[in-house]
Amino acid sequence: YNSCAFIIRNEFTFVNLILDNGSITSDWSKTTNEWLPVPTITCNQKVDVKMRNSSIIKADNFILGNAPNSIVGEQGEISMIKIRQLTLKNNGKTSISGNLVIEREDTNEYRQLEVTCATTGYDESKHSIESCSGIINGGNEGGDPSDPEFPIIVEDATNYTFAFEDNWPTYGDFDLNDIVTTIDKVTFAQHEDGSVGVYTLNGTLQAVGASKKLGVGIQFLGFTASNVVELKGIVEGITSNATPINFESNQSNPVVIICNDAHRFMGNSENDRSYVNTLANNSNNKNGVKFEISIEFKKGAVKPKDLNINLLDVFIISREADSKTKRIEVHVAGHAPTDLGNTKLFGQGNDKSSAEEKRYYLSSENLAWGVVIPTDFAWPLEYKNVKDVYTNFVSWVTSGGKENKDWYNNHNGQVFKK
Repeated sequence: YNSCAFIIRNEFTFVNLILDNGSITSDWSKTTNEWLPVPTITCNQKVDVKMRNSSIIKADNFILGNAPNSIVGEQGEISMIKIRQLTLKNNGKTSISGNLVIEREDTNEYRQLEVTCATTGYDESKHSIESCSGIINGGNEGGDPSDPEFPIIVEDATNYTFAFEDNWPTYGDFDLNDIVTTIDKVTFAQHEDGSVGVYTLNGTLQAVGASKKLGVGIQFLGFTASNVVELKGIVEGITSNATPINFESNQSNPVVIICNDAHRFMGNSENDRSYVNTLANNSNNKNGVKFEISIEFKKGAVKPKDLNINLLDVFIISREADSKTKRIEVHVAGHAPTDLGNTKLFGQGNDKSSAEEKRYYLSSENLAWGVVIPTDFAWPLEYKNVKDVYTNFVSWVTSGGKENKDWYNNHNGQVFKK
């Protein structure tokens, strides 16, 4: 993660990279009064690059040795990749998209290269890039015929997996597969003032590993309902066009209920609580069911930072409300329940939540009933405790995410395989 100047004398190698008003260049040249390109940037594993707020990569030779690769320009002022030569050594797909301009000297064509952002020749873009070291690229005043028109479409194709245990406030079997849902892609149109126009979230309900009725919802923490012009939704197999939907009533934050009955949503018949995609070679296993939420905002009301993944609170409903008590919700650790969620179980069973301490859905051992993983995730099979399947899970979650951040890359094989 780089938000300032990174100066590379010879060669730079990376896998995942976020530039937020950051620059990757070589030394400053007193002869030509410019930041020189890095001689070689080489990546032999598949890469994921996100560039935000006037960031730049400047290189003589940019080499990608594996695939698939994703390079995405995100929010803020346009970012830039300025390279003399691009070398792709693998036949897999390399995608370059979003709020980004590529200045490129060579003209090599690659069948596996998909570029949907603005492109120009080397030194031909009019865009000026400025970071903490001043102006990194001055821009060509002659104009840029490929300059994107507003609204700019920004896409975040990172997959996020949300996995839940429904037995809160007790551990239960702690297999974290009672509900598994993914956020597959987020896209938004950005106006010239930097605000968001239409925001679209694409997700998939992947698995239901519970024998009781469960619901799934999303609480948006970065904006208010008053900033919304229109809300629409699509559910696979039910409608082919986006239809108007409503935020849930009596909520301080905007809340969308994806489904009230996850088993039915996945295609089970009414009152059929058979597991879906948590048992190996089970006849009830099937493809996940896709959903889409589209939100149009008032111009100038919502910024891209208001839609950050940390402000997207996916949660499950493990018991519906009745005449006496509010519904029971389970959220990712750290997120408070919605206004309709029951807090009377805080501190019961294994739970050690406290509204006063702003501590939510964490146990006395600092374990969580809901987690989010920033990639595809092989969830545990039914009845297999996540602590046994992923031996580094405990140290990750109890350290607040500081240790074993890649815990989800190593398991004992007792996971559901699509």
